[in-house]
Order: sequence, then structure tokens, then C-alpha cells
Amino acid sequence: MHGLCAVFICPLADIKARISFNIGSAIDFGFIYDEVRHLYCSDNGRVSIDPVVLFKIVLIQYTFGIRSMRQTIKEIEAKHYQEELEREIENDRENHGKKPLKPRACISEPKTKTVKKSKTDPDCGLFHKGEHNKEFAYTTHVACDKHGFVLEADVSAGNIHDSVMFDDVYKNVTEKFPEIEMVGLDSGYRTPWIMKQVFDSSRLPIIPYKRPMTKEGFFKKYDYIYDEYYDCILCPNHQVLKYSTTNREGYREYKSDPKICIDCPVRSQCTKSKNAQKVVTRHVWENYIEDAEDVRHSDKGKEIYKLRKETIERVFADAKVKHGLRYTQYRGLARLKMQVLLTFACMNLKKLANWKRKSGLLPPKPANLFYLFAFIPGLLHIFEEPHQGSCLNEVLLIST
Repeated sequence: MHGLCAVFICPLADIKARISFNIGSAIDFGFIYDEVRHLYCSDNGRVSIDPVVLFKIVLIQYTFGIRSMRQTIKEIEAKHYQEELEREIENDRENHGKKPLKPRACISEPKTKTVKKSKTDPDCGLFHKGEHNKEFAYTTHVACDKHGFVLEADVSAGNIHDSVMFDDVYKNVTEKFPEIEMVGLDSGYRTPWIMKQVFDSSRLPIIPYKRPMTKEGFFKKYDYIYDEYYDCILCPNHQVLKYSTTNREGYREYKSDPKICIDCPVRSQCTKSKNAQKVVTRHVWENYIEDAEDVRHSDKGKEIYKLRKETIERVFADAKVKHGLRYTQYRGLARLKMQVLLTFACMNLKKLANWKRKSGLLPPKPANLFYLFAFIPGLLHIFEEPHQGSCLNEVLLIST
């Protein structure tokens, strides 16, 4: 069962940023260092998080009514991404001799968007399975090593894109295992921001090939060649598309000359615009995608990507088929996260036990009937005095 509800969306990011800036300018939070100095040791233990930063995180949570600390951290990280992108956009526009973008104006009338929401479980989201199938679901984001041990897992609603959940998973894994050198990713994580994160952390991303999402009968995007030296695009008919501007989403726009395009013999395969002008976009971080493509074609990249079917795909298959994760057993995101984490913990323990068994580090195998009894010794007392209708025979039949 599900119902429709209207969700109001308005540009609050600038308002929140302005309020945060005003509070930070009006109050000097330096007094916190003196208040908590006696709680910290200067010559022992790990380096702690700045206490002022911790205080400001809580302050942001209560100022804007954010439900949880985890959501607060995510909003701060999203703001960090937006600020870094905006700096890159301003630098790019300045290098091209363009004026800075005007601040986003606050819209007086908020836009509305109709979203399907489940009445049974409001935490889940409408998941698009293929082109036609839609269902309310959750998605699990998992990271594992080359041996198939799950290192990190997170759960989100089905209508949240994979790339949104990447930051937390990647950050947690790399903090616990800094020795990671290469990162194999699904096609859903193929975004300029994610590629930039991986490369900037001195690691190499391995991404799969993704077919161009172009209408049938039209030129593919790779048919338009970018010339880095002259900063222009060459179309399939060997005409130049010159740089026009860099928009707020971080894409450079390259536009053709309509006077040339109007008589072009392949115009029907290029554009159907009324003004006979072709526009090709290129992200300011597109070079990270191209570097990732080079890694994909390398011998090491091919070798690592082959491990995908033996590791992460096997983890998902076992979780669905053998451990019941194809369907949810609980309602609510918090309960489902508990189920998922416990499931992967058990899968890791099972793999560890099998490894130790093969390495001869475990005692000899008991009889098949007593596998469960060896794990739960108290269970054996149930069968010490068989009675009429005892399930002992049923256990024997099942075990064999």
C-alpha cells in the first residue's frame, strides 16, 4: 500500500549557510577550548576531533531541526561538496574571462513535487528496477576486500542514488584500511565528484564501461572530441564548438555556429534544435573520468575488475539467496540496518571459520548430527530422554 504526498522543495541551502555564517561571526567559540582543556591529554592517545567542531555540529543539528547526528554529518559533507564545486566553477569562469555567477535568489513561492510514499514503511523509497518495474525498497551499499570479506555496509531508501551514499562508505573504509590502493566501483558510482575523491586520496578507481545514453540515430557523446589545447569541441563534421559559459552545475557549455550547422549534411544526426545550434557540455572535473577510463584499459585495471564477479557479486548473491536479504524482514531504516550489519557479520564469521578449517587451525570435524550441538551445547539436553513423538528422528532425517 502506498499513498501520494506533496513534498515542498525550496532553496534553503543559501539561507542555512547565511544563518550559520552570521552565528559564527557573532559568537567567538574559542572559550570552549578552556572549558574542556582538562578533559584532554596533550601527550598521550590519538589526536582528537577539534572540540569546537564537535560543538558546532551539535549546534547545527538543533538550529535547523535535523533529526539525527548522522544526517547532520551528511548535510555538512554535502555542503562541503557544494562549496568545493562552486570554487571550481568560479575559478573556471575567471580563467575564461567570465563574470562570477550571481548569488542564488530566494524563490518566494516554493516549488512542489509529488512523491510516492509507502504508508506501511515511510522510510523506504520507490526503486526503479529496470525500465518498467517499480517497487518500494531499500538499497544496500557494500564494500569488500579481494577475499570477499565485507569491510563496510550502509543502507538507504530505494530512491536515493548510489553516488549519494558513496562518501560515508568510502570515508569509513579508507580510515580503517589506509593500505587500500585500488577501488573497484559499480557504474552507479561513475561521477566526476567520486572519481575526484578517489584520485585525490592517491588511489586508483576501477569503473566498468557505461553505454552512452543517446537517442537512437544520433551521434554519441564520444563522437565529439575535446581539444584540451584550444579548449574547444570538434564535431563529427570537423567543425569547432567554442566555449560559451560554465553553468551552476559545474558544466562547461560549448556551442556551435548556427550559420554553419543550418546547412550541415549530418545535422539530423546531431541536433533537432530550432536555432540549428548544437550544445555539448563537459564537467569541470571531467578529466578525472577520463583518467579512470585509462585505468580501466590498463592490464592492472582489467585484472582487478575480473575479481568483481568473485567478490562483491558473490557477497550479494549469498546475502540474497542464503541469508534472506532479498526481502526485508523489518520496517524502518534503523531496524533494517541492524539486520544487514548482523547478516554481513555472520557471513564474515562463516568465511573466517572456513579459512581456518582449510588451514588446519580448527579441531577435527564432529559428526554431522552434532554440528549444531557443538555450537549450542545446551541444545543436547533436549534429546537426552527421548519421549513419544520426539523430533530426534526429524533432526536425523534433515541432517542427512
